Formats: sequence, structure tokens, C-alpha cells
Amino acid sequence: MDGYAQTWQPRIEPAATEPRMAQPQPQPAPRAVRVLNDAQRRELDSLRRSGAALGSDFTVAELRREYRKLARRFHPDSHPGCAPSVAESLSREFAAVTSSYQRLLASIEPRH
Repeated sequence: MDGYAQTWQPRIEPAATEPRMAQPQPQPAPRAVRVLNDAQRRELDSLRRSGAALGSDFTVAELRREYRKLARRFHPDSHPGCAPSVAESLSREFAAVTSSYQRLLASIEPRH
């Protein structure tokens, strides 16, 4: 047993001693330019007026994320104890944002 312990040496991998080559970084895929018709453009403009930060090359995930931000901002239940007139205006704005989002999403997302 002593002879084995004295002769054993760790194996050195050749790749570990050679300098590593820089790996090419994958390039992000170019975003497709979305061509919006007039109805889609009106709905997008309505969402932008409400505060959505969406460009014309938005993805469905970005649209959903911006809608959820606006829904939290304008939903009447997220402002308990506010004046009735404020709650009514929040309700109207929430309904407008929701309908714009639903119409825009229905026209963009493929139907199954």
C-alpha cells in the first residue's frame, strides 16, 4: 500500500494548461418590426396615453407586463378610501385600459 501512495500523481489534463479561447457570444435575434393597422394603432395610442411604455416593436410579453402595471395603477380596489368621484374616474380609466388591451391582444395574438 505504501508503494502505491508514493507513486500516485494527479493526472493533468492538457486542456487545463492551455489558454482558453474566447467563446463567441450569441447575438440577440433582431426584433421583427410589427406593422400595425389603424385599429391596432388606435388601441396602442390609447394605452400609451394611459402611461404604457410600448414601442411599435413590442412583444406580447411586453404588452402584458405594461397592461398589468396599468391595471394595478388604475384598479379602484387598489385605492381604498378615496373619494367617490376619484373611484369613478379610476373605474372608467381601468375599463378603458382593459378594453384597449383586450382588443389589441386579440388582434395580435394568433387564434388557436
